Amino acid sequence: MHERKTRYSVYNINYHMVWIPKYRKRVLTEEVKAEMQKLFTNVANQNDMEILAAEVMPDHIHLF
Repeated sequence: MHERKTRYSVYNINYHMVWIPKYRKRVLTEEVKAEMQKLFTNVANQNDMEILAAEVMPDHIHLF
């Protein structure tokens, strides 16, 4: 994990997000997994973020 620096501060902020479909239905197939990973990467690049870990399971998604 990398610290970020500004002129007046040094910081390291991490978020752990979990998405779960309603009733934990197993709807996250391989096609959805590939599309979600592309989407996460694009959003992270646009917002100058770094994805440390991303896991797409059949019934939930973890993003750190």
